[in-house]
Order: sequence, then C-alpha cells, then structure tokens
Amino acid sequence: LFANKILIPSVTFLLIHHLNKEGKTLGSTGIDGNMNGILTLINNKDNTYTLKIINRDFEEQNLNLSIALSEFQEEKAQILKDAWKELGVDVNFIQTSNLSQITSSNADMFFYSWIGDFTDPLTFLELYKKDSSLNISGWSNAEFEEKLKEANLYTDENREKLLSEAEQILLDDAMILPIQHPVSLNIINLNKVKGWYTNPFNIHPLKSVYIQKIPKTYPGLVKK
Repeated sequence: LFANKILIPSVTFLLIHHLNKEGKTLGSTGIDGNMNGILTLINNKDNTYTLKIINRDFEEQNLNLSIALSEFQEEKAQILKDAWKELGVDVNFIQTSNLSQITSSNADMFFYSWIGDFTDPLTFLELYKKDSSLNISGWSNAEFEEKLKEANLYTDENREKLLSEAEQILLDDAMILPIQHPVSLNIINLNKVKGWYTNPFNIHPLKSVYIQKIPKTYPGLVKK
C-alpha cells in the first residue's frame, strides 16, 4: 500500500532509534505526535530505515478488499476498514466464495487464512514459491527462492536462519500483511479424559480419546 511504505498515524509520541547494520543504537530522535501528518517509515533494503513525514491532506484513495462469505472475515475486515479510513483510504468489500475466484476479481487485496499442514515454516513459505499452484498472485522473488532452496541443505540452526530471511523478503515486498491468528480454547478435565493432547492444529481424533473412570471418594470415611 502506498508504494510499499509503512504508514504510521501520528497520534502519539514516537521514539526513533537509529541503528547501524550490526543493530547497534546510534542515537534516538523524539517526534511529537501532535503534528498534522503521517510518519512514513521507509525500508532502505540495507538494514536501515528512513523516517519521513507526509501531510495528512492528501487525496483519498479507494481500495477494493476481497473477503470470503463469513461473519469472521467480515468482522476482521471491518477493523481494517475503520483503521485505514484514518489514513484517507476508503475500503470497499468484494465478496469472494473461494480462492480460485481471486484471479478474475478486480480487488486490490485479498483476505484469506491458511492452516499449516505440518509444524514447519515451509508450510506457509512454500505457498509463495513461483511454481506453487496456490501462488495465485503471480508474485516471485529470485532471492526468496534461493533462500528456500539453500535451507533444504541444512537441518541445524542455519536452516532456521535461512527460512527467517526468506520470510523477511516476503514481508519486505509487502506480498502479505499478517494481521492475526485465531486462538483455540478447550476446557478439559484431564484427570478424567485421556488421550487428549495439546497441539498446534487443535485437532483431536476421537478414536484416541476415552473416559477414565475415577473412583469416588468419601471424605471422613475409612475403608476396612
């Protein structure tokens, strides 16, 4: 959005830390948020950032956001709509019933979720490979592809580092804007219910779950 710049509403006091490539603090600048403008943080692609201030009086932009036919997505999309309104962006909703319709839609952005098939970063990162059938955006990045390929050569911390770098490329290109993940809540008496284990997918095959009989106790009574 807005040429891949990160827009921050100037509604509070912001403390900017100037960092070098090694991540060491070079100094800080305090900026009063009462100004009538928007702080724009620009990624210089060399581990440094440039802060600019643009006037809030710019022409209002229209943005078409595609969402699925669900109350959950409509609720979350409305939060984005209200937030972006403050930036002068008027968001219009376009309802899409399935992922395949995105390619023929005239929307600018698409709201959808994904559940990992296995507990590894690749279950998300591989969605955006050039040859992925689920990469309906057509986005591609040679450096991103190389990071994933190189990560396959390792099983230690080097793999995690390369996958993290690949993820950062994806985020820097603003291909995706991660906004939230759902939370699951289960109230289970594990003294009685057996075979139930917490897991990232919150999937619990009932064939493995069973009820264990708990002997009744009577306080104050002594068995012979």
